[in-house]
Amino acid sequence: MKRSIIIISLVLLILLVGCSKQSNLNHSTQEYLTENSSRERSLAQKIAWENLSEEEVKSILPWTHATIGKVENSKIPHHIRSNNPSNVYKVTYATVKDELLGPIGIYVDMDASEIVGYDLRH
Repeated sequence: MKRSIIIISLVLLILLVGCSKQSNLNHSTQEYLTENSSRERSLAQKIAWENLSEEEVKSILPWTHATIGKVENSKIPHHIRSNNPSNVYKVTYATVKDELLGPIGIYVDMDASEIVGYDLRH
């Protein structure tokens, strides 16, 4: 009886340790992906900001509040898809002219580190 309890305890201990290591591995992978994604968002914002005209810069509300997100290929506007970029982020700046023209939307190809297009403003 005692031998059975010891064997069951050892099996449970091995399972718990194995699951714990897998959980730590998943957490480390998630941290890396989050850090990498954050780095890409910051770089996309920098590329977009450096390519704004002086007039656009003056019209932007605080630039640190830009909306930045990865864009799926199917969501990239047709007028931008000509070179078929695969790792694209959209940086959107709110401006004082949003009611009239809409926000400034800039699409950045992170593989080429360059702007591939802009949202059309009315």
